[in-house]
Amino acid sequence: MDKYVEKKQGKQYIGGQVTTLETVYRELDKVTPLIFILSPGADPMSQLTKLSKEKKIENEKLFLISLG
Repeated sequence: MDKYVEKKQGKQYIGGQVTTLETVYRELDKVTPLIFILSPGADPMSQLTKLSKEKKIENEKLFLISLG
């Protein structure tokens, strides 16, 4: 399946992508939420709070909701 997808769509569609919250943040706007779907053991909270402090994001603009 990987070879088929690579041939038809391109190599960028094979395997995972590594990105940073900084990159994701630049793509957000007021109508585009950031939603994390996490696997067991994953916890981006420290990175998210660090980014919010660096960007001086007020608490009124950062909503943390746990569904689990």
